[in-house]
Amino acid sequence: MNPFQSISNQFNPQLYESSNVPPSSDRLFSYSGYQAGLMTASSSNSHSQFPQPHLPTIPTQPVIMPSMPTNNTNEAKYTGMYANTGFDMLSILSRLANRPNPQIDLGPVDLSCAFVVVDAKQYDFPLVYASPMFERLTGYSPGETVGRNCRFLQAPDGNVAIGSRRKYTDNTTVYHIKTHIVQGKESQSSIINYRKTGQPFVNLLTVIPITWELDEIDYFVGLLVDLVEQPNAIFQSMKDGSYAVNYRNSTIPQTIEGLTHNYKSEDIQEWKRPKELSLTETENALDVPMDIETLIKEASTEEGKFRRCFHELLLDQSPDFIHVLTIKGIFLYCSDSVKQLLEYDPSDLINKSLEAICHPSDINTVTRELKQSSNDPTVPVNLIYRIRRKNHGYMWIECSGKLRNEDGRGRKYVVLSGRERPVYQLPRSVLAVGNKAHQASTATTTIVMKGAQDHDFWGKLSMDGLLLYVSVTCVNVLGLLPIDIVGSSLYQLMRSNRTTDLTRALAEVKEGKVAYLKHALLNSANMEVMVATTFYPDGKSTKEEPSFVLMQTRIIEDDAIMADEGPVFVSMDTDVKKKGRSDLSLAGYNALQRPNVVHRMIEELDIEREANWQYELHQLGTHNRRLRRELRCLLEKAKKEDGEDEAVCKVCLRRLSGFNDPSEEPPEDLLELPRPGVPVASPNGTFAVYSSSTYNIQQDKTVRNLYLLNIQTKDVQTLTEPSFETSDSEPFFLDNDHLAYIHHQAEKKVDQIYVLNLQEKKSYPLTDFPIAFGNVKYNIEHKLLAFSAAVYAEGSLNGTAQRDKEIEDTKKDTGLVFDQLMVRHWDSFVEEKKNNLFVVSLTYEEGHYKLSSEPLNLLKNSALESPLFPSGDASDYDISPDATQIAFLAKTPERDNAWQTTAHIYLVPTKGGSLQQINHLPAASSSPYFTPTGQLAYFQMKVPQYEADRNRITLYDLQSQETREIASNWDSSPSEILSDGHQLFVTAVDQGHQKIFAIDLQTEAIRCLSDKHSASGLQLLGNKLFFGLSSMQHPTQPRLLDLQSNQLTKFGQDLDFDLSSPEEIRFQGANNEQVHGWYLKPAGFDPSQKYPVAFLIHGGPQSAWVDSWSTRWNPQIFANAGYAVVAINFHGSTGYGQAFTDSIGENWGSLPYEDLQTGLDYVLNKYSYLDAERVAGLGASYGGYMVNWLNGHSDKFKVFVNHDGVFSTTQVYYTTDELYFPEKEFGGSPILPENREKYEKYSPANFVQHWKTPTLLIH
Repeated sequence: MNPFQSISNQFNPQLYESSNVPPSSDRLFSYSGYQAGLMTASSSNSHSQFPQPHLPTIPTQPVIMPSMPTNNTNEAKYTGMYANTGFDMLSILSRLANRPNPQIDLGPVDLSCAFVVVDAKQYDFPLVYASPMFERLTGYSPGETVGRNCRFLQAPDGNVAIGSRRKYTDNTTVYHIKTHIVQGKESQSSIINYRKTGQPFVNLLTVIPITWELDEIDYFVGLLVDLVEQPNAIFQSMKDGSYAVNYRNSTIPQTIEGLTHNYKSEDIQEWKRPKELSLTETENALDVPMDIETLIKEASTEEGKFRRCFHELLLDQSPDFIHVLTIKGIFLYCSDSVKQLLEYDPSDLINKSLEAICHPSDINTVTRELKQSSNDPTVPVNLIYRIRRKNHGYMWIECSGKLRNEDGRGRKYVVLSGRERPVYQLPRSVLAVGNKAHQASTATTTIVMKGAQDHDFWGKLSMDGLLLYVSVTCVNVLGLLPIDIVGSSLYQLMRSNRTTDLTRALAEVKEGKVAYLKHALLNSANMEVMVATTFYPDGKSTKEEPSFVLMQTRIIEDDAIMADEGPVFVSMDTDVKKKGRSDLSLAGYNALQRPNVVHRMIEELDIEREANWQYELHQLGTHNRRLRRELRCLLEKAKKEDGEDEAVCKVCLRRLSGFNDPSEEPPEDLLELPRPGVPVASPNGTFAVYSSSTYNIQQDKTVRNLYLLNIQTKDVQTLTEPSFETSDSEPFFLDNDHLAYIHHQAEKKVDQIYVLNLQEKKSYPLTDFPIAFGNVKYNIEHKLLAFSAAVYAEGSLNGTAQRDKEIEDTKKDTGLVFDQLMVRHWDSFVEEKKNNLFVVSLTYEEGHYKLSSEPLNLLKNSALESPLFPSGDASDYDISPDATQIAFLAKTPERDNAWQTTAHIYLVPTKGGSLQQINHLPAASSSPYFTPTGQLAYFQMKVPQYEADRNRITLYDLQSQETREIASNWDSSPSEILSDGHQLFVTAVDQGHQKIFAIDLQTEAIRCLSDKHSASGLQLLGNKLFFGLSSMQHPTQPRLLDLQSNQLTKFGQDLDFDLSSPEEIRFQGANNEQVHGWYLKPAGFDPSQKYPVAFLIHGGPQSAWVDSWSTRWNPQIFANAGYAVVAINFHGSTGYGQAFTDSIGENWGSLPYEDLQTGLDYVLNKYSYLDAERVAGLGASYGGYMVNWLNGHSDKFKVFVNHDGVFSTTQVYYTTDELYFPEKEFGGSPILPENREKYEKYSPANFVQHWKTPTLLIH
């Protein structure tokens, strides 16, 4: 079998009968690829499982594009003024090179490639362009190919019928290529094609789809390379990754000139690196032809021994030294040319650390750069550092190369080419700028040497005076461009009778001295220009001969003196007497005579300097950012002292003035952002009120007050003044003109309900309850107020206050007695007092609301508790529209409450009376809600002990007492519910967003009303839906959705921060299932920089990172601090179907771990600017557990942050309050031996011996 044939399933002939598209290369063109790992066509899945599209009936005659030549018409007319093909090929190549998310790395491509372009929108995919190199490779001219399908390359005679079985090439490979074309995917395969002469050749075929104006594929580009080598040799080299292809044929020399080595035949037959290899061996010699094709054919024999010999010979003679380093800086290989540069034998360095010869101040920078190179193999590695030669001290070296991966082992290494980096060490005095003059005084003349001016230029000379480089300012001095004189000798610019002093000056420089010469140079008009030139050696040690000369040439202002006196040569090393002048000295150059006290212009590049300039630059940037923040604080303080008011957003209250540069925005500013609550609308829909809290970091206090939004005008006004001494929250409307809220005063123990008249802007207290209360709800029509309070079994507010006072006065200890679990729940001990529901009626008299009765405890003597302790809220109960009943959520008090999630829905009359339990499943219930039609809706789970089961929407008919499940097949778990009598409105997390869905009560059809961000607090205002919306870019803001027109009205302004825009990412994770997550660029993103990564791991584990605002784990905090943020919703997360959520059960350390590892690799490969050596893993709760698990299993992280993480899954069982949780997650109690193994399997404590990553613990 041909080694290029597919090594997966063989071709299935039955597929021919099941599709209108035969498995042939009907859309095939040949081209070659670069990526060795993708060269075979055998990696595809079974072809028998691949669905083939059914194409419509298509005319048999090809449709010719107007601008293209017709088939077989060499003399057809072409459109276009410039190109004679009528085809915009440069745009094609541009799209080819810059396509997003390439699957195949092509490397450089240009018009010298052998390639073709076919039209994807015409029948049979006709060829519309063939490059000249394609004609050279195949022998087919454009007139013979344009308009035809490229299948003609698959037979020696060029005749291949559409749909026919291939006789002269592999059918499976053809089918593999065709299926990728049908799918619009990139592919790379090796296939045997044929030239016009019938000669076969092996192609590495790469097919790239190209889109044009729309996202549809308009063209396919095929690149061809004749692999030349025997198929078996190519196939093996593809396996080990040693074979690479250069598409740009123009860069491959066809011959090598000037190389006529003769090698003994035995050296080729018995390969060793022959030490006796030389240019003079002729005995028993084997003449090696220098034609490249012949050379490669010869090299393919004997496992490429001759080729390796040839390449290593070239390496050894290179002026650079080639070396290979591990990521940690260990030498794996050095070419022999290292002797010339660093004076070491390769054996001196191999297996040694770079640290042994690198300057101590540079090693940290170099090591960091090597580690950063592993982030993106496509980014070149460039190192500049000081290295110690074996005998002559330190020198600057510059190394360039790329990262490589060792196939099969995953080991990374960097291949580098290094050479000496010249450093110009110039005295400050020479480059002094301005009118300060350095004067050279003699008996008859004063030479004025100013700093760098327009009338001077710099140059680089070889030791014999050849101009290697000249600055562009030479045109100001000589009227000549650099291109006019580079490559010529400085002697050519002087009169022949005036070159002696130049020779003497170069001789001085050769000895490591600085020389000065005043002389004349010829300009563009062949006229002499009087100049003064200073020659400097290249800055090496004075013990060595310099390799080049640096020259600075200036026009001398006193031309007459120069013309009279002629050239003057001065050695700057010693006093010089010339032409009768005595004691010529150059004031200002004295320092040059004492090298040990020279003040260099660029001190950072001094060989002997005990510091690293890259590190200092980094530290300087950090210091500058700190100074900017301090400046900002001072300016803000000055504004406050001057009494200036800052502009604020009327809704979110964010400051609208100040700095907008992300680097000037400390993370504290995000923490101090106002946190608006969910808005509550007035009955007529005119106003909405919300509370907003703002944390002050310096005071360590929070201000909470109320704001009123005019829904019609969008105006916002402050209702209650912000103060550290008072606080206002939980607002609700009593009517359209009166607002009630809970008011806190620092000097009072109990918060009370206050009423605010919106017309008069006056407030007064409504209640004077003796104990704390909350979770207030109000029925406007019937003026019924409900609330909760924690009371003793006696059940009254006053009785509880009296008992509290007695305990405070008489009880001398804090001991508690428990006779059942739970003892505590989360961070709160279970107390004797229980949350009970109370109701009280209001009256409106003389412009004031008053309580008309004493509060009535509806749960007295029931032993039930609602809202649930400790995290229950107002959503745990609801008042019926007629105010006759209250539905509430409660747990039946049992001794096994710690093992159960069971909570039931109860009904109780608002006038007091017996309780009615309406559901009996041993699982969790939640969110009772009365619909306008007299039904009770709630959410019901069905799996016992499971907090993360799917919430099922359930309707209970109050009259018939029948229960109905709504949208039972909907694989989402809603969390909020509302109804207009015809449809239900619910919120549910879906694909990382908390969306609003409408469900028709008759048909149960579901439609999505909001598909982005996170919605909450649903309220109906006629035919409009009012709610709050938050995202990763802003806190909660009011929104109004017209249910008929779907028009969405936005309230509030965007934050003035340069916040990162979240990007959604998806990749194949565990179980080969798609995993979703979020990615945020660092604030002030610069693609040329490398950024650290904050890898956030959510808790739960059954929760998710959603597009909402948070103050606990806000991704923007990390992005604003300069981190790229990655947040993966691994297996077990919510919002991706119940099976995905359930999959984490008994798999804590497997599926999520695989998702997180794969997700991290995905983003590091996708975003080349991420620093793989600076990844921080951060998590809380289960996220903290995963931090511990990663610490024992992964080496991809630089640091961890663990907040409340699980260390031992077994020990957690014996210390947790919610015993139902570990028993459900790990399949039972660890007390039983058969269950304990499940706990120990994924316990981080069992792998602590592998921990090595520094970890910050927060608990």
